[in-house]
Amino acid sequence: IWSGLKMDLDPVTHINFFTENSFSNLFLANGFEILEKKQGISNYGDSYLEVVWLVAKPALTSNPSLLQADTKRMLYPSRLSSIIKSFRLLIEPSLRKILGM
Repeated sequence: IWSGLKMDLDPVTHINFFTENSFSNLFLANGFEILEKKQGISNYGDSYLEVVWLVAKPALTSNPSLLQADTKRMLYPSRLSSIIKSFRLLIEPSLRKILGM
């Protein structure tokens, strides 16, 4: 929970925490073909979170090729990716409001 969503104040049981690859692997391992996926920023109340959207359909083949685990990259980001993520989560949403986007 990179952006610090306070689970003690809001135990959001309908939200699960995946990386882009772990979310994709969930579908691939269960017989789905991924048609489209996107990672971006979305709001949950006053908090902005990094989210992954995915569109899938039942796969025609039964031999999925799973994606490489990306959990360590998310837990231990480089300084540059931390700066970029901070900008996207903290500054960009405010700029969008100011600019009316």
